[in-house]
Amino acid sequence: MNNYRFFTTADVIATPTRDSVIEIEKMKRTVLASDTSEEGKALYNSIVDVNSWLPQASKVYNISGNINDYVVVKVCIMLSDLPNRNGVAFPLRELVKFNPDMGCLGYQTWKGKPCHQEHKNDIIANAKGVIFDSVLKPASEFQGDLYKVILLAGFDRKKDSKLYNDIVNGTNNAYSMGAYSGDFQCSVCGALHSKGGCKHASQFNPEFKKYDDTISFLNATDIVGFELSAVKTPAYVMAINNEVTEMSKL
Repeated sequence: MNNYRFFTTADVIATPTRDSVIEIEKMKRTVLASDTSEEGKALYNSIVDVNSWLPQASKVYNISGNINDYVVVKVCIMLSDLPNRNGVAFPLRELVKFNPDMGCLGYQTWKGKPCHQEHKNDIIANAKGVIFDSVLKPASEFQGDLYKVILLAGFDRKKDSKLYNDIVNGTNNAYSMGAYSGDFQCSVCGALHSKGGCKHASQFNPEFKKYDDTISFLNATDIVGFELSAVKTPAYVMAINNEVTEMSKL
């Protein structure tokens, strides 16, 4: 079994427009009847898959077992290999690394984990929802061999109607992911944080100094997604224009 020593967070922000808030029944008709794109098929498959495990997950998280009670937000939580403001990056090699404890790849470990508000995650039954799916896609809008991790996060209307409505109308449009990592590795020399670290990068004081042609930061290893929280004021902007979908209107 892996020992996940470190917990890290990274904020993201969504700015949904009214056009991105789709009524559930309309969306279901669109996806099932006319959207034959790869993204449309993937969304359909995700919805079908969620229905197979949501009723059981709902008992653990104390949330609705009916998918129609959710608003779903598509949130880009990170770009691979680029450090966030905390000085931590999630390398592609770790995101696609198989985790035998979880039985899936690193980026897939967020699937099925709870959604919270403001990282109030100490009581699992207080969850506001659940992450329906986690996908890895090329970040074609950026130069370089970068990938983005996108979560389909479901927030339960019956659990917290105010948060649900705030997400739908765009009042609450920022999110912060949480993850465990087995260790942190220096981008410059490869030193492990658990072994005493090095002079180049620190978990507690990220400085992004340049050493020759390399910027100093920490690469997370053995990644396990833990949660996604809706937050009011993000400290770090990672992604914009995330889509919001009310499942009852699909």
